[in-house]
Amino acid sequence: MHPYPTVPAGSRVALVAPAGPLKIPNDIDRALENCRMLGWEPVVGEHARQKFSYFAGHDDERLHDLNHALRDDGIDAIWCMRGGYGAMRLLDGLDYESLRRRPKALIGYSDITAFHCAVQACCELSSLHGPTARGTLTPFAERSLRAAVTGADSCAGKSLPPVISTSMSYSPMRKRSPCASACGRSGPSASSEPLTKTSRSGTRSSPTLRTPTRWAW
Repeated sequence: MHPYPTVPAGSRVALVAPAGPLKIPNDIDRALENCRMLGWEPVVGEHARQKFSYFAGHDDERLHDLNHALRDDGIDAIWCMRGGYGAMRLLDGLDYESLRRRPKALIGYSDITAFHCAVQACCELSSLHGPTARGTLTPFAERSLRAAVTGADSCAGKSLPPVISTSMSYSPMRKRSPCASACGRSGPSASSEPLTKTSRSGTRSSPTLRTPTRWAW
């Protein structure tokens, strides 16, 4: 798996809301402040201020902002402003080819983990499981994130091992996942029989997955 590119001061960073809605204007203001504190130039997504039900706009609006950031060579990284729910609804429409062509660091956690997993599976690219842009960064979180995005962290910029635990066994009935279909790779599907492992008692339990990310807290 390829390491994510570093995000030094002066980088242009897209601020997007691909899942739950933001509190306007507080969340946007805090995201802008956090971005500038790290020395980045923020670029807010066109539909980031939208709200539809419990989403930050309709699926096509959220997908538009994310794909626009992926396709724009002037954008160096993508920082999701919040989690919530809605990321998995966009996986089949992500422009993985643009991300393979021009890799960018993807930052976020919670529902954004769906993107981390899809990017690893479709692009073999690591990403940053770190704070969302709207959050209040503690001094520790700021130092940790800064170290991760600049390469100062001892793990940053290193190639990563496979991300699925060796204790995992695939179901022989698994189907292609939506993001796997989009990027032309095979993989387990959330709608098919899930990946499982066997506990010491011999009973089947929930899968244990390691997300393909760098941790920044």
